[in-house]
Amino acid sequence: MKLFLKKIRKLKIFDWFLILIFLILAIGFFAFFFRQSKQLTVRLKITEKNVLYAYSTPPSWFVYLFKSGMSEKDGFGRINAEVLDVYFYDTAPAHKAAYLTLSLKTTYNGRSQEYKYKGNPVVVGESLRVNLDGILAEGLIVGVDQTKDQLGYDWFKVEARLMENQNISFTETTGIDLFIADALNLGDKIFDSNGDAIAEILDKKVLPAEKNTFDDRGNVYQKFDPRKKDVFLTLKVRVRKINNEYYFFDDIQLKINQILPLNFTNISIYPVVTQIEEI
Repeated sequence: MKLFLKKIRKLKIFDWFLILIFLILAIGFFAFFFRQSKQLTVRLKITEKNVLYAYSTPPSWFVYLFKSGMSEKDGFGRINAEVLDVYFYDTAPAHKAAYLTLSLKTTYNGRSQEYKYKGNPVVVGESLRVNLDGILAEGLIVGVDQTKDQLGYDWFKVEARLMENQNISFTETTGIDLFIADALNLGDKIFDSNGDAIAEILDKKVLPAEKNTFDDRGNVYQKFDPRKKDVFLTLKVRVRKINNEYYFFDDIQLKINQILPLNFTNISIYPVVTQIEEI
């Protein structure tokens, strides 16, 4: 013991400096490699980084790049993030709403009870950026520690009308071209990437379109347009109930006079809801 104390007294400032550096490196090593970690299952909606633009959807060609099994690795070749599932559906002819179910290797802070991935909190509403086999996925966390979408679905029967011009106050007719009406068939369905139906045409009525005409005195008359058709659809749509409100897709509230974007295999239409009935 005396010999040990004697050697300590002989240490110079430079020696103490080296010892301090060693201790800092040792603490950092143990903190990095032996910190508490946990695998979290995260549901990521691919969109822009800023949550204010979370309604934007990526183009279809970009969504098709993502596959189950894709991963992000650290400098030691260890997997930090892995794609468990890819889910999407059409929101426009060339755009899709896309969701990635990811397994993330996160670090846990016992004091704040917070999980982090690459220094960023893993919570619903936070943005997340991962490089999956050379493809950058950036979006909004919409679910944490859940393997599947835990919100249920309901079905509604919806009466809707196709109109060429949504602003009917400044148009002579609300009818559409006959070739559009002919492209819609009973039983036509819209599916998501799991093969589950989102919407279906139950009935279709095609009538001669009414047209406003005027005489030289400004009187208004209603006649039938020989070139246009009024189309009325009965639809079965899948909706999600959130806080006593129903939503078609994620962000289209099911209400009278709401426009529904319906992207079938051979045509995209935007009918206006005229009546709603829960099935």
